[in-house]
Amino acid sequence: MFARNGIDKTSIRAIAAAAGVDLALVHHYFGTKQQLFAAAINIPIDPMSILIPLRGTPVEKLGHVLPAISLPLWNSEMGAALVATLRSLLAGSDVSLVRSFLP
Repeated sequence: MFARNGIDKTSIRAIAAAAGVDLALVHHYFGTKQQLFAAAINIPIDPMSILIPLRGTPVEKLGHVLPAISLPLWNSEMGAALVATLRSLLAGSDVSLVRSFLP
């Protein structure tokens, strides 16, 4: 749901209903929507392994390097988590979400 709707347009109530569980149960195990989002995407890669190579890339080459790095991830089994993360970043959602993935 996060990947399809983005974090701002996804409610814990809707997630609980889709999972067929009580809303209180979701809050009990995951806390806030941000905590649920972090648990849901659970990207099994170190973001720094992607970001560090980008630091040395000249700005004029980012348009070529960034897709070369991200497209293999996009088409992998973690693609939905990547989409959800990118949607939340582009939508200007809570910046603390970014901090949960970047040390």
